[in-house]
Amino acid sequence: MEILGDLRSYVDSDIPNGIEGNGHAHALNGHVSNGKRKLSNLDVSSAFITKRKRTTSSGFEQYKAGLIIKVIITDFTTYSYGEFKLGPRLNMIVGPNGTGKSTLVAAICLGLGGKLELIKRKTMKSMIRNGKTRGTIEITLKAANDNDSVVTIKRSFTEKDSEYTINGELQSETKVRQLVKSLNVQLDNLCHFLPQERVAEFATLSADKLLRETERTMKNGELLQMHENLIRIDTQVRELSKEIDEDKAKLLKLKEEGEALQEEAKKYTDFQEKTKELEVHKLLIPYAILQDMKKTSKELKQRKKDAQNKLNQFGTSAIGPIIEQEDTLKSAKLEHFKALTKQQTKLEALNQSLIKLSSEESDYDKRLVELEERKVELQSRGQSAAKRLVEVKRQRDDCKSKLESLEEIDPNKRTQLREEINKRDLELTDIEAQLNSLRFEKQEPQKTLKSVGIELTKLQNQLHSKDRLPQLAHSKLRACYQVHSKLRQISNKNWNYYEAPILSCQVSSKLYARYIEKVVDNNSLQAVVFDNSLDFEKGSSMIQRISNFPRRLVGKVSSLNQTAALPSLEMVKNFGFDGYLSDFINGPEPVIRMLKENAKLDQIPATTKKLSEAQLNRLTEPDVNGKIPFMKFITGDTLYTMKRSFYGRRQLFYTTEVIPSKADLLQPGISDDVRDRINRQIELLTRRKDEANDAIKEVSTRMQSLEQELLMTKKDRDQLRIEEESVQQLIRKRNTLSSRIKILEEEIDKLKEQAESSDLEQIKIVNNKIVQSKIKLQRKRLEKANITKQVMEEGISVHRSRLLLYKFENQIEALQQMRVEVEKLKVDLQHEYDEAKRKFDSLGMKEKIAEIRKERESYTEEQLQRIDELAQQYVANQTLTENYLRDRIKTFEDQRRLLSTADQNSIRTLKEKLREIELLNRSIPAKQSAETELKDQISLIRNQWEPQLEELVNGISLAFNERFTKVAIDGKVVLTKEDKYKDWSLDILVRFRQEADLKRLDNRSQSGGERAISTIIFMMSLHGLTDAPFRIVDEINQGMDANNERMAHKFLVETCSGAISSQYILVTPKLLTNLYYDEDMRVHCVYSGKFLQPPERHSSTIDFMDFANWKI
Repeated sequence: MEILGDLRSYVDSDIPNGIEGNGHAHALNGHVSNGKRKLSNLDVSSAFITKRKRTTSSGFEQYKAGLIIKVIITDFTTYSYGEFKLGPRLNMIVGPNGTGKSTLVAAICLGLGGKLELIKRKTMKSMIRNGKTRGTIEITLKAANDNDSVVTIKRSFTEKDSEYTINGELQSETKVRQLVKSLNVQLDNLCHFLPQERVAEFATLSADKLLRETERTMKNGELLQMHENLIRIDTQVRELSKEIDEDKAKLLKLKEEGEALQEEAKKYTDFQEKTKELEVHKLLIPYAILQDMKKTSKELKQRKKDAQNKLNQFGTSAIGPIIEQEDTLKSAKLEHFKALTKQQTKLEALNQSLIKLSSEESDYDKRLVELEERKVELQSRGQSAAKRLVEVKRQRDDCKSKLESLEEIDPNKRTQLREEINKRDLELTDIEAQLNSLRFEKQEPQKTLKSVGIELTKLQNQLHSKDRLPQLAHSKLRACYQVHSKLRQISNKNWNYYEAPILSCQVSSKLYARYIEKVVDNNSLQAVVFDNSLDFEKGSSMIQRISNFPRRLVGKVSSLNQTAALPSLEMVKNFGFDGYLSDFINGPEPVIRMLKENAKLDQIPATTKKLSEAQLNRLTEPDVNGKIPFMKFITGDTLYTMKRSFYGRRQLFYTTEVIPSKADLLQPGISDDVRDRINRQIELLTRRKDEANDAIKEVSTRMQSLEQELLMTKKDRDQLRIEEESVQQLIRKRNTLSSRIKILEEEIDKLKEQAESSDLEQIKIVNNKIVQSKIKLQRKRLEKANITKQVMEEGISVHRSRLLLYKFENQIEALQQMRVEVEKLKVDLQHEYDEAKRKFDSLGMKEKIAEIRKERESYTEEQLQRIDELAQQYVANQTLTENYLRDRIKTFEDQRRLLSTADQNSIRTLKEKLREIELLNRSIPAKQSAETELKDQISLIRNQWEPQLEELVNGISLAFNERFTKVAIDGKVVLTKEDKYKDWSLDILVRFRQEADLKRLDNRSQSGGERAISTIIFMMSLHGLTDAPFRIVDEINQGMDANNERMAHKFLVETCSGAISSQYILVTPKLLTNLYYDEDMRVHCVYSGKFLQPPERHSSTIDFMDFANWKI
């Protein structure tokens, strides 16, 4: 094992205080045991050291390509000069904090072209020693060839620029990075380069990122390249598959749209064809007109000839016989008209006689009706008086019968009943007076009962109320009651406050209430709480007017940052506690925060049970770091307070205090004293309530007796009133019947007088008149019948004469019409001839033919050809007429109108759609073929990549499990395969407790020490399996306990022993005793201080640098 001394040979003026005096040189002694060396007792003075220079070799056969041989820094950070010679295996950089260990890590990063972000720095200025403007880093690496050649990279930099050389030749930063990459140095890979600033970042690596970082370390990143190719090709396949699906959907849509457009295009084509046909048929109209003219000319010529023949054949001999027959009929008509006139005169005279007889008959009928009505009137008047007399007598007899059936009344009975009723009224008045007196007497105990009930309700509410304020009114906390009562009454205050914990907080159990009262002072328990200074000032001003009462102000954010370092609730329960005191109290957040700040409730664990001696020892004895988990804790009835001595070695000790058996202020509900006081008051009020009830019951009994007597008296009085009313009704009925009988007797007398004056004589006279009138009426009717018969006979004769006269008139009129028609026919024949001759003369066929020939000159050949075809077709069908063509034109116009909605753009759009369909029909198979080729590429790459990756992960997992199970329960590294290659991941699964499950390593589930040991074991598991020339880990052991750190150190030494695979550089500020070492490792001790001045040349003084490169 080699112990190397690396130091700052020139101490800067800005070396931190506390480091300047630590520059003493120390020699290192060691002894050999079983071929391994263990360092101990590092306390030998330099005066007694026997030094033996290590023999150096000019060759670097032990170094593999990319391993760091030497690092030299000048004016870098706090170094004026520094030189590190690194071994090919494990290099431990050891030294106190602040001596510049991590400077080596920063130098390697920046010297190899790494970015500032990798070491969490912002500017290059911070990397230059104070007072200097330029710094340099020189790194010597083993070259990539098989011989002993090396490559030296030097970076000289200022605040703004850098200059690189490779083996003395000026090169660009890009060239440097290419060289570094060719050696598989990956400064941005946390599996290769883990500086102090990025240790915590390793646990936050996502599982997929960890996989890629691990792949990157293999074979110059070939696995990562294959993985990235898979991701890229898989992404292309998915995008291509998506495009294919989209193209298929688009193709389907285009086909549907194409079908619709084809119909639209067909409509437009039909529209164009109909338009052409319409135009041709319009051009054919003159030909049809000419054809019609030819036909018309032929017809007119024949009609002219026929009309001439008819006119020639028509003569005047046709009219003579008609005129002769007409004269004969006129003579016969005159004779018949004379005879008809005589008959009509006779018939008119008979009608007049008939009208006169009808009038006389009507007069006799009216007279007869009047006599009959007079007779009925006289007869009914006598019958009505007789009927009324009988009815009135019956009513009188009924009234007399009812009067006789009524009971006779004693004249004094009504007076006696009235006297009895008055007597009962006096008795009722006396009873009502007694009842009113008793009611007044009952009011007093009722008032008492009501007030007692109200008081009892208040006390019951207090007994069960969660509001503790009323309970404080009669306690030693009366000042607290007064202040909070007054604050509650202020309705228009413009500030906010929170009531005291004893009022606003609730404790889950009495046991925990007494714990909290023990650790919280009384003033804090009673204090009014404010969460901002403005409300505190306003509220304090108001409270001071009432009383000098305690107040507390808490900030918006708790100042207790140290609680983050306290054990979790799970760990607290593992210690045997139920939880922290803050877990057992609830209330407004500012109030709870005040209790945490003032009494540390969130730092004091508690349990109602007594802890065992072993548990107490675990809590009171410091660990290897001199720390204890809690400064205060409660177990059972005892409060333990841990303290540290102010003298000597500042030993830890503890004091105990007994906790009262019950809580006075924070107990759930009301206190026992208040409860007893309320119960005594309730008992006293209950007795008063019972006395009042007894008094009410006694008065109620007396009132009940009087009310019964009152009821009976009212019943007697009401019965008497009923009897009185019955007598009065009987008297009224007798008086009513007597008056009715008297009235009916008077009416009977009047009816008798009317019956004695009879109308019989008048009825006889009227009967005689009726008989005479009927005889005269019959005579008139007989005479009327004879005249009516004569009228009918004469009417028939007149009617017959008129019919014969009409016959003559019709015959004469028919002959006259016939003569007119014959004359008109002659005129029509002449007119027909003249019209036929005129039309034939005016037809103008020559002009029309010339016009058509002139129009044909403007037609195109296509139009002329189509016109001739149509003309021949219509001539053959004998349909070449103007009317037929115009009907066809109208049909074409209607058809075209139906097709007018077609868009000309639909044809262009259809063509575009068809072109797109054609393109898609070609592109989809091409894309499908490309997709298949890409999938084949994926299969080819995966078949090569996946076995290698699985072999790598299995090797890492086996190595990880082998080492990890020696410090914890279980652990493994798992390759998680997903559908998408970009989601493949590498999970580090760990289990530190027997009862726990395997959990993924992250920055939440494990402690800092657990994450550190897991990280270092994982990185050691990569050793030999991945192709990293060197790995750098800076202060990974921070947070580990001593056992884990020793175990990790041993693993690391064992891992780096043997065949050289990767160079390890481990930076640590501490070095435990009894560590495991190997001869092939190097320990670099970094010191600094004023006493490490460089010696003068040729001086005999022993310098610390003389110990460099020594082998023990």
